[in-house]
Amino acid sequence: MHKWQILISIFVLFFVCDEVTAGDKEDVLATFGAILDGFTNGDMDAAQKRISPEAYAFPGGGGLLVSIGSADVGVLKGMQRYKEKVEAGYRAEQQRLHSDVKVYGDTAILTEYHMKHRTFPDGTTQNVKLRITAVLVKQKGQWKLVHHHNSLLFPDHSK
Repeated sequence: MHKWQILISIFVLFFVCDEVTAGDKEDVLATFGAILDGFTNGDMDAAQKRISPEAYAFPGGGGLLVSIGSADVGVLKGMQRYKEKVEAGYRAEQQRLHSDVKVYGDTAILTEYHMKHRTFPDGTTQNVKLRITAVLVKQKGQWKLVHHHNSLLFPDHSK
């Protein structure tokens, strides 16, 4: 009888742990989506509150590692310039495809593809296909972006 109680307890433990992970996956997707929405709408405060102050990124185009967290004064100035760019008519809308989240305790890795359509203030447009990797860490119960990497998805691999 004691063996059955242990087995049932183990089953319940696995079920509960899996449910927490499922909720975390949804929360990670929602957090990253809120960051993207902040950039799309020029609401830098909404985006920045979901980014860790010590966050870093490898920007598109093969650039070197840069700070994207509010602990860096240069980042705050860059966010203001981006907001002004949006106010002047710049738009960047992306379609998120093939999102996948892996949660490892308080750390999550998100991978996905973005089909991004940019409209510049002068009316010119540009379409780009990107590969995205984001690392988020749960800090004080909230998921925060700590690292971001995007790179171009070359046309012959985008099928």
